[in-house]
Amino acid sequence: MPKLSNPIIAPVLSAADLERKLKPIISSKNWGSFSIKSMRLILCPIYLFSYEAFKEENKKGHKIVTESFKGKALFNAHTSTLLLNKTIDISKASDDSPKDIDFEILESHTDDSHIDRILALNLSKALMIQKDNVIISNLKKAYLSELIASVYIDDKLHEVKVDGISGNISESIPIREKTFSELAKETVSELKEPEAWVEYSKSIIQGAYKGEHFKGINPLYFQLGLLLLIFIILIWVALLK
Repeated sequence: MPKLSNPIIAPVLSAADLERKLKPIISSKNWGSFSIKSMRLILCPIYLFSYEAFKEENKKGHKIVTESFKGKALFNAHTSTLLLNKTIDISKASDDSPKDIDFEILESHTDDSHIDRILALNLSKALMIQKDNVIISNLKKAYLSELIASVYIDDKLHEVKVDGISGNISESIPIREKTFSELAKETVSELKEPEAWVEYSKSIIQGAYKGEHFKGINPLYFQLGLLLLIFIILIWVALLK
C-alpha cells in the first residue's frame, strides 16, 4: 500500500456511527428512510506540538519572569489557524493511504523549514507575549481527516460533513413539511385519552375564536361547528387507515 508523507488521524466517526447519528437528525426533519451513497476524506495538514512561554519585566536592571504558560496546541497548515489547548491522540495514526475510500489532500501553506518561527509568531500573538519567549517542543505533523458523505433522501443527494476533531455533524438537509394526512394521524394518536381530546378541542376553539374574522358569531354555534369539523376529520382519517 502506498505511503503518505505524514500519518493520517482516522475519522472520529465510522460509517456505521455516522448512519446511527444521522437517523435522529433526519427523522427530526420529517424524512423517513435514507442511504449513504458515498464517502470521501479531506486530509488537512496540521502540526501538533507542546509549548512553554513566559512574560518578563525589567526590575532594577534585571529581567524577571512574571508569568508563565504551558500547554498543547494545533496549527492548521492549510488555513494558518492556531487552536490552543487542543490535543489529539496520534498513537494509532498511519501513513498508509486510505483504503476503499476516495481522498483529497489539501495544500499546506506553511514552510516546514520555518515552522518553529511561524508557530512562535502565532503563539506570541495569541498569548500577547514576545515571540522570543516561546519554546516549541514535541512537534509532529499529520493529516487531520474530515469525513464527507453523500446522503440520498427522497431522490435527492445531500452533503454531510463530520468535523475531524469534535465529530460534530454539519448538514443542510431541509425540513419536510408534513402532509395534512400525517398531521391528522398524529392528532388522532394524541387524542387517544379523553382528557387530551377535551384539552385539544378547548385550545382549538379558544384560539380560533380570538380571530377578528369570527367576531359577531354566536360562540355556541361557533364551538359546535368546530367540534363537528373535528369529528368529520377524525372519521376521514380513520377511513384512510
